[in-house]
Amino acid sequence: SRKTSAHVSSVFEGDMPEVRRLKESLESEYSERHRVKLTYMPFIARAVAAALRKFPLLTGRLVRPLGGFPAP
Repeated sequence: SRKTSAHVSSVFEGDMPEVRRLKESLESEYSERHRVKLTYMPFIARAVAAALRKFPLLTGRLVRPLGGFPAP
């Protein structure tokens, strides 16, 4: 619900011809083996994971305020 959670969307564009070629070269073998279509999501997830390992300060963390969190 819009009253209880933030609703946002972001759009990022990237130049990914090498990823597209790799995806296309793996598609038929991947779909035969796993019986699902290969998407760009695994490539994006791997890139994000590598970036977060390289730049760990970009990861989020929750810090408890002095006195704790208020009761709901």
